[in-house]
Amino acid sequence: MKGIVILILIVVGINYSFGQDRQEDYFPVPEVMPLLNTPNPPKYVYGIYGGVAMSNILGTKNDSELRFTNEYYTNYNLGVSVEFIRIKESLSFTVELGLFYIRKGTLVSDYVTLDQNGQILADPIDIKNILNYLQLPININYNMFYSQNGAINLIGGVFVSYLLSNELKYLDFENTFDNEIKNKVDVGLNLGLNYEYRINSNGFVGISYDYQYGFISPIDNNYNNSSHVINLFYKFY
Repeated sequence: MKGIVILILIVVGINYSFGQDRQEDYFPVPEVMPLLNTPNPPKYVYGIYGGVAMSNILGTKNDSELRFTNEYYTNYNLGVSVEFIRIKESLSFTVELGLFYIRKGTLVSDYVTLDQNGQILADPIDIKNILNYLQLPININYNMFYSQNGAINLIGGVFVSYLLSNELKYLDFENTFDNEIKNKVDVGLNLGLNYEYRINSNGFVGISYDYQYGFISPIDNNYNNSSHVINLFYKFY
């Protein structure tokens, strides 16, 4: 939720800033306009993504025999996409399909087992629970603002993920074990922003931020995947 609040504040701030300068002479000639605002946009644009995923498994503890703290930890993700460009010039929307390899999970700190009286039975340990997913996002990109060579887009959509592998790393003992996963499929929502900048006649570079939340718990009904994803990308046609 904190990520969503921050995102809303960013959008409001950008809207105010661009609104102050949005005049008729602000818009560039077609040759240097961003992709959506060219007279004859391509039907498909291909993308290559790479970046970091700050992930956690959010939830509430319901076991009186355990005590621990879940924390975000940073890993990586890689992917490709194809973007379907608008047909009508009056539209500012595109649909983008992707295929990503993304590492999610959580860092569990101060994990201890308690007796019936709430007393600690063993020394606390730290555990990293790593979940490796193949993820298919389907996003709608809305072109909110554009300048001479760049554009800012609002991103929203859904994703379906399939668990490829998982592991528990006991950091204190340097041991790795397989973790029992309840659900290998996850379905969730994406919400984010990206900025793209034209570098030549048929290519863009940019940066994107996504908040991803899954609705199907991988390990327990009270826990769900949550990720803040920052990517650098290159798009071409």
